[in-house]
Amino acid sequence: MKNRIIFTLLLAVWAQLVLAWGSVGHRAIAEIAYENLDKKAKAEIVELLGSDYLPLYANWADEVKSDKGQFKALGKIPHYINMTEDETFEMAKDNKYSIYNAYEEQLAILSDKNKGDEERCIALKLLVHFIADMHQPMHCGRPEDRGGNDIKVTWFGQSTNLHRVWDSDLINYTKLSYSELATFAEYYSIADDGKIHTTDPAIWLNESKVIADDIYANVGDGKFYYSYPYKYLETVYTQIEKAGIRMAEVFNAALK
Repeated sequence: MKNRIIFTLLLAVWAQLVLAWGSVGHRAIAEIAYENLDKKAKAEIVELLGSDYLPLYANWADEVKSDKGQFKALGKIPHYINMTEDETFEMAKDNKYSIYNAYEEQLAILSDKNKGDEERCIALKLLVHFIADMHQPMHCGRPEDRGGNDIKVTWFGQSTNLHRVWDSDLINYTKLSYSELATFAEYYSIADDGKIHTTDPAIWLNESKVIADDIYANVGDGKFYYSYPYKYLETVYTQIEKAGIRMAEVFNAALK
């Protein structure tokens, strides 16, 4: 019993380390996408998943890791693309299998009506997660520090790391539910309307890389207090809104 309790605690800690955008962030992005789906896409999603409410599936790609059989069957699917300081996405994309490759593969499956429903269902649930991950800047971080995981910082005096700050600490700081976060993102986002409507993942990843470079340049002494969310919450809201709108447009096109 003692070992089981220890294992459960370790699993909970592990989950906190790997959930990109945290569960709240992922659901907020899926909520925005859901609001922007057209009728045909919603109908197709109901056929595949039983419900068109995307927040239900926002964290499946992380949760499936607990199902050893299915997780092994899926194979190792990266949720990131590492880029050095001087690289753009175009320079890095052929270096190693990455979230970009996984995204392209799953989108092809979802778009192919000749594929089986089960295969397309899995592709859809993975894409809900992947599109969000591609807008989390530290998923385009540097290979030498594993996207900021090895950069130790403090958040209001508590030990954390740079990646986790962007996965969950910034969002948890707002104390918003995922539906509230979606509303705040749509209201406070500073996204350029002329650029937000793009389904090109190269653009998404290059945007995230530019933000990641700024994050690295502003680590300072690594002691993050009120000035850090003040500086970056607009960026968080903007990335969440972009991811949600773009996710809807990808699905509206793929599920015609």
